[in-house]
Amino acid sequence: MYGFADQRYLALCGNSSHRIARCVLVNLLGCRCCIHSGSVVVYRSISREKENDERESRDSQFNFFERLKGSRIRRDYGGVMTCLNGSKMEELRDGEVINRARRWYFDPALVAVARRHDAAVEPRYSAFAAAQINNFVTDTPPLVLDVGCGEGLISEMLESFRCYIGVDPDKAGIHMAESLTSSRVRFVRASVENIPPSVPRADVIVSSLSVALWDDPMRRCAELRKRLNPGGRIVIVDLLRTGPLLRYVSSDQRKQFLVDQYNVSLTREELQMLCDRALPGADISLFTDTGEAIGPAIENSSNFGNLFLVEFQES
Repeated sequence: MYGFADQRYLALCGNSSHRIARCVLVNLLGCRCCIHSGSVVVYRSISREKENDERESRDSQFNFFERLKGSRIRRDYGGVMTCLNGSKMEELRDGEVINRARRWYFDPALVAVARRHDAAVEPRYSAFAAAQINNFVTDTPPLVLDVGCGEGLISEMLESFRCYIGVDPDKAGIHMAESLTSSRVRFVRASVENIPPSVPRADVIVSSLSVALWDDPMRRCAELRKRLNPGGRIVIVDLLRTGPLLRYVSSDQRKQFLVDQYNVSLTREELQMLCDRALPGADISLFTDTGEAIGPAIENSSNFGNLFLVEFQES
């Protein structure tokens, strides 16, 4: 999936019950990281030249969406953006918008664009999701099922787990993930729609930046509940769309990718309906990606850079 403001820092430390409230800024851009015993260990993995390139790309992306704010029709970078409302919005949401967002992960001509973008943002969102799991108090280490796991970054950021099973339809991502050397980590190539029966019930099911791309998020969340052990939990992190849908056509593939992913993001109403029907009693928390950090939701913020956290526990 994607992360809109491409924040450079993620704050995660302190007492386990206050990890989000008590923050420090840790540079995770272009790094591999591991959260251990309440602190963040960061491993450099990119050259200074690549870091500068990614910073320039990130700043350009953030400015691009800032320029789109508040406009109904605007020409920008050779493209045309139109805000859609009412029935037009619903029509696009139900069909074209989902297909346009998913194509970046299946069309061989487009996959490279999505992978380049995701490689920069996934470590931060994976760390954010892993921190929620690390906060859970359990008698024994959990069996964790990661739906839409990508390269399995969350497994590297968990403090303790009995077994980690990553599920993803992307053959290339699974191939990269299988390089992880641990008898407690394994991967299954499958989409959320066809997770094989051989995958055992889990204590924790997590999904980061994936749910908006599912064919039917409400139905799939209800199915995932059936895969939980008694008292098991579901953790979902994804982007929240607070503005209207955008009709944007551009020859710049990266910008078109960003618009397509923004459009497919769930709205507050869609998120609330999903939880009411599929995950009743779930806690919903909102956060803002400012471009520098993930923090509590900021009122009157831009339409872009908003995300949600859903935490559900089975009785």
